[in-house]
Amino acid sequence: MSEPHARSFAARALLLAVVSAATAACDSPGVRGRSQVVEGVRFEYGVAAPAAATRSAEAAAHTQPLPPRHVGERTNLYHVTLKARDVQTNAPIDDADVMLNIKGHGYPGHGSMPLRPIEGARTPTYGGYLALPQPGRYRLTFHVARPGRKYDPVRAVFSYERL
Repeated sequence: MSEPHARSFAARALLLAVVSAATAACDSPGVRGRSQVVEGVRFEYGVAAPAAATRSAEAAAHTQPLPPRHVGERTNLYHVTLKARDVQTNAPIDDADVMLNIKGHGYPGHGSMPLRPIEGARTPTYGGYLALPQPGRYRLTFHVARPGRKYDPVRAVFSYERL
């Protein structure tokens, strides 16, 4: 290889490495545990395959998002819950707007859905039904927007493995 071609190849390889590193940094894989603290908020989430009762019309009505190619596949519904607490006071956060972004199999790009307060829960909990169409790793990003921070929510990123 001639010297100009070698330099050009090296420059392209370096550029590719820099772009790959920058992309990887922007798309964090998420924490593998079920709890983390971000900006003074403790996030604790759970994912459970719902029992036969979740095949009811109520569960189907609260399921979002379903990727277009999976509409009608209600057998892969999972119930996602989130408890959020103020770390300093240990008080539950019950006055927030909570959103969940999903990335993974069956979700080209991102899917998102609101999590609503679960009535009758002993401690304030947000939840909803979610379709996880295939086994594999999903990235769940929870956004908690408290009054006064509606446009600047605290977010926590988790990695969830559906078996």
